[in-house]
Amino acid sequence: MKFAKELDRNAVPEWKTKYLDYKQGKKRLKAVARAIRTVERAPRKQDQRDSPQGNSARDAPVYSFLNRERGGSYDGTISKGDLRVPALRSKSDVATSTWSGGEDVEASAGSQHFGRQVDERSPLRQPIHQGGGDRPGMARYGSIIGSPPGDLTPSMESLSPQRTRTSMFELPEPALDPQRSKDGQARELEARDLDHSYTPANSSGQHLAPRPPWTQLAHTGNAYEVQKPKDKPVEPSASLQRILSKPHRVNSTPMDGRRPAFLRRVFTIAGGTPSATNSTRDDDVALEAYREVDFRKAEFFLYLDQQLDKIDTFYKAKEEEAIDRQKVLRHQLHLMRNKRLEELEAAEQQRKKRIMANGEMNRHTDEASDVNGHANGKRHRDRIVNAVGVGLDNALDKVDKIRNGHIGLTSKAMRDLGTPDDSFRMNPDNKDYTRKLETSVPYRSAKRQLKAAIIEYHRGLELLKRYAQLNHTAFRKITKKCDKTLPGGSGKDYLTTQVDRAAFVVSQTLPNLTDSTEDLYARYFERGNRKMAIEVLRDKGYRQLDYSFGAFRAGLFGGAGFALGVSGLYLGVKDSWSPTEYATIADYLLQIYAGYFLVVILAAMFCFECSVFKRNSVNYKFIFELNGRNSLDWRQLSEIPALFLFLLGLTMTLNFWWVGGEAMYRFWPLVLVSITVLLFLLPYPTLYHKTRRWFLYSSFRLLFSGWYPVEFRDLFLGDLTCSLTYVFGNFALFFCLYGHDWQDPPQCNSSHSIALGLLTTLPGLFRAAQCLNRFKETEKAFPHLANTGKYSCTIGMNIALMIFRFDKNMHRLAAFAAIATVNSVYCIVWDIKMDFSLFDVESKLLRKDLLFNHRWWYYAIMVIDPIIRFNWLLYVIFASDLQHGTIVSFCVALSEVIRRGLWSLFRVENEQIANNRALKAARELPVPFVEELPTHETAQPPGVEPSPLVQTLRRAGTTMAAAHSEDYVRRKSNWGAPAPTPATRSMSFPESDSDED
Repeated sequence: MKFAKELDRNAVPEWKTKYLDYKQGKKRLKAVARAIRTVERAPRKQDQRDSPQGNSARDAPVYSFLNRERGGSYDGTISKGDLRVPALRSKSDVATSTWSGGEDVEASAGSQHFGRQVDERSPLRQPIHQGGGDRPGMARYGSIIGSPPGDLTPSMESLSPQRTRTSMFELPEPALDPQRSKDGQARELEARDLDHSYTPANSSGQHLAPRPPWTQLAHTGNAYEVQKPKDKPVEPSASLQRILSKPHRVNSTPMDGRRPAFLRRVFTIAGGTPSATNSTRDDDVALEAYREVDFRKAEFFLYLDQQLDKIDTFYKAKEEEAIDRQKVLRHQLHLMRNKRLEELEAAEQQRKKRIMANGEMNRHTDEASDVNGHANGKRHRDRIVNAVGVGLDNALDKVDKIRNGHIGLTSKAMRDLGTPDDSFRMNPDNKDYTRKLETSVPYRSAKRQLKAAIIEYHRGLELLKRYAQLNHTAFRKITKKCDKTLPGGSGKDYLTTQVDRAAFVVSQTLPNLTDSTEDLYARYFERGNRKMAIEVLRDKGYRQLDYSFGAFRAGLFGGAGFALGVSGLYLGVKDSWSPTEYATIADYLLQIYAGYFLVVILAAMFCFECSVFKRNSVNYKFIFELNGRNSLDWRQLSEIPALFLFLLGLTMTLNFWWVGGEAMYRFWPLVLVSITVLLFLLPYPTLYHKTRRWFLYSSFRLLFSGWYPVEFRDLFLGDLTCSLTYVFGNFALFFCLYGHDWQDPPQCNSSHSIALGLLTTLPGLFRAAQCLNRFKETEKAFPHLANTGKYSCTIGMNIALMIFRFDKNMHRLAAFAAIATVNSVYCIVWDIKMDFSLFDVESKLLRKDLLFNHRWWYYAIMVIDPIIRFNWLLYVIFASDLQHGTIVSFCVALSEVIRRGLWSLFRVENEQIANNRALKAARELPVPFVEELPTHETAQPPGVEPSPLVQTLRRAGTTMAAAHSEDYVRRKSNWGAPAPTPATRSMSFPESDSDED
């Protein structure tokens, strides 16, 4: 698997912006590779006679090994006898080159025209008036001065008796002329090998006089034409490595002179025979190409520095937060221990008082028995009283275990713990104030809250550990790719000197915090058993598990349920159209099954959305505050609606196949509902019992919306129920039909049942109560009171529809249409602007942050949501059609369920974006003992305040953009917040298994 995909899959979704941008680093590294390929790539062959001076890279200064070690610069003039004549790049350079004395190059050659070619076997010795040497008859090779003729030894003279002694130093063989044919050049080379007195000829066959040796280009390319060198280096990769490792700069202006041919031949590192191809030398590259390499290389490492600083800063900040949080939790545990010890001491005192009271009572009884002389009766009564007392004490002990005053093994183990340091309660800044401590929380409630808080805190430490490890792996991968691209091991050096010394790699604070947290949990909740504490605390949710069998079961149940459902629907429609007395019963049976089907469809859409959330890095488990250790994957979760779809299809098929006869025909929906309730209430640890318990607890919280703090799951479940008004109406229909034993079924429909109309308003009442509860907690009119108004319109629309169904006249229809229009417009604006945070003009009607890859999804929901919000128009269109009233109601309900499923997709995605902006990846659960801190007002820095209109517009934009995050309260530390009410504590359900105190 590509590491970029692995990084995207394993990264904490809320912290994605704080990870190493691996893809961007690869792009920058590819830019470096492209620059290096530009250096290594040979430029195309161009006609030098047609290329103007300075119009291409061929006129740029040469960057080769020869000029890297040589200082100085060339001023563009050539002097006779100068050995530093550079190689001209084009014939335009030849035309503009001059001698130092001001003479033209061609004119200074005397009778030998400058344009004529020179025989490469001509002697290097020049006359005194041409060579410029100070010793006549001296043979020289560049800066090497030969010995005088008189000094030659006889053996040297015998080497070449045909030639003169001054012709020993000769130039190499000339290269092939690209302007001439290969056959002509081959014949010319054969003739030249046979006849040493041969002189070269041009393309027209005219023999040319030899040119002066100092005007010859070095041993490369065409010997008859001045052009760019063409030799290839022996080891181009090694030369490139030396160039990149020790870059040297040369003049940035083109040089018009020539390099000395002799020096180029002596000091060049290119070997082998000259190439006759059209390629150019790889070690002679324009300076701009190397500048591009240096720039891209510096840009890449600068990018790594920025990413390293970002990651290290974020890690240090989170580490500091973890240190502070552990101090709070440690202090809370100490307070819990002190309170428990006080309770133990009080219980011990009560036990002693009870013993003393029992002893006093026994003494008075003994005295009375001695006076009366009934010793035998006393002993008999004592035996009876003692037996009853022992039984009563045992019963009281059993009952006492479920009370807050029970003394268990964990409580007894707390006596051995050390006395905590109470200095944490004081302000470190001169201790000018103390915190007000509230310790009226029962021990069992405090223990449950601290247990959950420590587990969540440990999960945050694991997330931070994974963050550090994944970033270190990303740096290791990117530097390894850097070493493959850039020679010299610069990537490995950067990893060793920079990354491996960063805080998120070498810091030992996080491991120490993890160990101390596990030790605290073991001492306070597991009686010192560290192994059990580790088993509870360490999260295994990030491991990839196999859900193939769960997906198979979901597919099996879903497919079978769909097939059976279609079969049952066909039989049911056939019965409803039959001219028998059971046609009316079949209509109401189909209506009950339709409500059940809508719930299954909504649950199935949510499972599909969970799969979309997982693919797009939406941490829905954290948003719904699920326990990551036992929460279900979307494939496991999809088994639940698939199972109920199978039960629905099977029941419909059995019902309309008349299984059980006429006596059972009307009772199959009762069987289906009974099985469903039994599966949800099944107390055995099977069929995902923790998920079923979570759903029942969430439903219980929804029923008592005014008493519980509104969490995201509460408002989400409340909004889902707002799209299930058809199902709530079916509750009244169901109980009415079976309550009247199916006598006169039409009396239970929407035209006669007030209960049916009132039950459709319950979802709106639930959400309105939640909004009012949030307003009471925050005292913010917007968005809570505005949201209450929206659900009030929903309630009013349902009531208007109920009134219209009782008496269908035009006035009531007009009233219903008016209220429904206001409600639809209100809900459309709230959905798009508040719940989705869309319609941003600066972002093409969307928003800046988008988690879904397909932008058309957002445009589609902006069109689909308003259309379905006006689905009530079907009631107006078919107002007088009583025959299709049931079908119209089902179509409206089905469209609303589909709209709600799409709404859920973007609502949860918008909540994830809010968490990403806040970098919120772990919860800070409330602690039991509240300490109120004084608030200090900070003075605002002086500055120019904007106008009131600008302030109002800014405030309105900010409030509307963050309105969706104000709909509920997140679980956080109540450090400095008011204490929870006793009613809330008494009605709260434990989130973990039973404790052993």
